[in-house]
Amino acid sequence: MAGSTPGSVAVAKVMEGSDGGVHFYRDGSRAAPHNLYTSGGLAVETRHEYPQQAGAYAVDPPHADVVAGADADAPQVPLHGVGYAYDGSGQYLRYDHGTPFVDVLTGQQLHVKNVVLLYVPFHDAGWVEDENGGAHSVWYDMLGSGPAEVYSDGKVIHATWHMGSAGQSYFDNHTPVWFTDPTGQVLVLNTGLTWIHVLGNGQDRCPVSPSDCR
Repeated sequence: MAGSTPGSVAVAKVMEGSDGGVHFYRDGSRAAPHNLYTSGGLAVETRHEYPQQAGAYAVDPPHADVVAGADADAPQVPLHGVGYAYDGSGQYLRYDHGTPFVDVLTGQQLHVKNVVLLYVPFHDAGWVEDENGGAHSVWYDMLGSGPAEVYSDGKVIHATWHMGSAGQSYFDNHTPVWFTDPTGQVLVLNTGLTWIHVLGNGQDRCPVSPSDCR
C-alpha cells in the first residue's frame, strides 16, 4: 500500500491520527477502537483529493446482471455469527447472530448484491495480539488459489479464487483477488456491494485454535 516496492503503485491513504477529523469521526456512544467511522460523502471527497493511479487491474463498469450458477439458499456463516436471507429482488439481507443487522442512521437492514465465501489454508500465527488473555492469532494464507462460493441473485457459483502466487510474500503481491468459474473463465461479479468472508479450510471444526484441527 505504501508503494515502496519497485514497480508498485502507492495507495492513497489518510491516517486518522493526523487527519484532524476531516475524513473520519468518532462515535461517542461506542467504545474505542470500534467507533471510528467515515461516510459515503467523505469517501467521495477523499477519492477526488487523492486520485488513485492506474494499476495492473481493471475496474468493471456497471453492467446488467450476469445470471449464472445453480439455485441456492442464502449463505450462512456460523463461524462469523453471520447469516443472510435473499429478498427475491437481487439483495441479500444480513443478520448477526440471528438479529437483523441494521444501519443506525437509516434504520434499514444492511444488504449486499454479492456474498463470497473464500476458503483458504490457515495456521496459528505464533503470537497473541493481546497478552492479557487474548487468543492466538490466526494466519490466513490468501496467496495462490482455492475454492470459493459466489452467491448472487439467489444462485451460487462454485468458483476458484486467485491472488498472487502460493509461497509469495504478501508484500510482493500487487493484484486484488479475482475469480474463475468452473470452466476456467474469468468470473465477472454482478454490479453492487460485495461482502467477502474468509474461512480457513476446516476451521468450522476448530474455531478457537488452529491446533485443534490436527
